[in-house]
Amino acid sequence: MYDPKGAMTEKPSSTRPGTVEKIIKSPFPGEPEKAQIAVEGADHLYKELRVENSLTDDTALTPAS
Repeated sequence: MYDPKGAMTEKPSSTRPGTVEKIIKSPFPGEPEKAQIAVEGADHLYKELRVENSLTDDTALTPAS
């Protein structure tokens, strides 16, 4: 959406199906591993994403072990 001055007020987003292709171990202890995800129907630059593979709850807190 745009405000009257033409500035964006929200970031555009979309939801796409994806599949985890592989888990990449961190070379450094204490850093999270990464998940490589193949995104279906995405533009060429966004077909593969790598994100930290860390577990959080719906409030973005790390669950207690």
